[in-house]
Amino acid sequence: MANVGKNIKQLRTKNKMTQEEFAQALFVTRQTVSNYETGKSNPDIDTIIKIAELFKVDTNAVIYGLPLKVNQKRKRIWAIALGIFVTVLIVADFLLYKLSEGYDDFFSHPQNILKFSLFPFTLYVVGFFAIHIIGLFSGLKPFNNKTAKIIRIALLIILVLLTLGTLYFAAFHMTGFIKGLKPGGYHISWPGFFGQRLILNIVLNYPFIFFILGVISWLFGLIYKEN
Repeated sequence: MANVGKNIKQLRTKNKMTQEEFAQALFVTRQTVSNYETGKSNPDIDTIIKIAELFKVDTNAVIYGLPLKVNQKRKRIWAIALGIFVTVLIVADFLLYKLSEGYDDFFSHPQNILKFSLFPFTLYVVGFFAIHIIGLFSGLKPFNNKTAKIIRIALLIILVLLTLGTLYFAAFHMTGFIKGLKPGGYHISWPGFFGQRLILNIVLNYPFIFFILGVISWLFGLIYKEN
């Protein structure tokens, strides 16, 4: 019963009761409550039953502590899944980077596929994973209000545009890479589109933006939400 005092204090504070109010409810002195919470003494079985009835919990909650919340369990499952996914992405990034060695042609260079698709996506997931881990240990939760809904819509539009742009460049370089495997190589012209300079500038010079977008996506509940 080493943690009973800690569990009693958790239940009391969770129900927003002072030690004095709690003592009155149990018909004991405030000093007795203080002794329970500091571990100087332990309540008997009858008192534990009274505490459980007072806070409308099972006696196990008093003896062993409150059960892990569903949200906390779900958050841990997400953390494990994201950790595995991040590991796979980092390995894929490394393999594609190694594959890039020995290629000189810009249009067929595998590293460009890495720059324009896999690496930005990896940064996004790492940002999402990082803030999720912080939330797991700090109790931070995604925002869920009217402002958050507006930000989610704006964020979704930005992500769709960036995703389409990066996939476009990646597909272009993948085509060059595949055709470049043929004898004599293969060169293709660069097809342009509206906003390509902006997306290129972000991907090549400010890739950390994808990390920030991952963090914001978690904070405003774009992908992960809690009840």
